[in-house]
Amino acid sequence: MTKTRKMRPIRKTAKKYHIYCCDATFHGLHGWHKALYEELGWMVLAKHRGLTDKTATYKHSIERLKNTLEDKLKQTKDHDRKEDLKILHENVLVLHEHAMKDL
Repeated sequence: MTKTRKMRPIRKTAKKYHIYCCDATFHGLHGWHKALYEELGWMVLAKHRGLTDKTATYKHSIERLKNTLEDKLKQTKDHDRKEDLKILHENVLVLHEHAMKDL
């Protein structure tokens, strides 16, 4: 017997991903931090040209990095590594403040 349209199972194609699926390494966080600072100049040009989607994505990436650093600070027990993460977090807060104000 063939299934009618109403009897067919509904397929959900959109997958729901958890934002914090993986534990970030210090090396990965440092590289992400460095890339965001290097990308700031490109975002100034993008804003000048009216490319608001690029600047919005950049701001969202800064937010995600800030949240990830805060989570990593809570999980880290090594004092030296924690101090390094605090420095990265302070730098990201400055970048976040600047991006929200000027981009």
